[in-house]
Amino acid sequence: MLLVSAEQQRVFAQPGRAEHHIWSALTLDPDALRAMARAGIGNGDPGAALLPHHGVEARGRVDLLQEAHHWRLIDQPKANTSATDNRLAYYPALWPVARFCLVSDASRDLHLDLVARLPSLDGPRQEEVAVAVNGTEVARVLLSSRWTRARPLLPQAALQPGINELALCWPLPPASGDLALARIGERLDLRIGVELHPVFGEIARLRAEAMNES
Repeated sequence: MLLVSAEQQRVFAQPGRAEHHIWSALTLDPDALRAMARAGIGNGDPGAALLPHHGVEARGRVDLLQEAHHWRLIDQPKANTSATDNRLAYYPALWPVARFCLVSDASRDLHLDLVARLPSLDGPRQEEVAVAVNGTEVARVLLSSRWTRARPLLPQAALQPGINELALCWPLPPASGDLALARIGERLDLRIGVELHPVFGEIARLRAEAMNES
């Protein structure tokens, strides 16, 4: 799959990359699967083949923070290689929209079990985060700078059999660049690892759960 991934090819095409022979990123790569289906490669809908192993209804619950369910290679917060595989304590969203691959047979409503927070440098925050399925907003959850749990509904009408795109649309962080630079300096002085780019949201849990049929 990685050989036909446009995202993977762009990474490998960059000069001076040392990971060409050790990259082992795990991803369902839905864009590549759909491109293969359009090109007539494989048998029918590629999403159908994923249902027994990755479908929410078949498994009852799916952890969308697993690397395989990150929509694009660049949605993964770190590069996994055969040499290192140190799982992060939580998922840092490095883009304004965090996208995940949700495999479903679209036979019923689903619940999203979300535990997340908004990064803050200059005081408490409380803002809404939009939840979208296949480009359609289905819910809004109120998050703060403290870990908050929410269980928004993913309605059956918004789902399609096979591969679905689940997106969390984060509010823009406050303009606190000077504070961020000061924090980076302090951590570097203490020889603690730092992120040199903004983080829009932090996710400790993101699970899709099938609701019991009545």
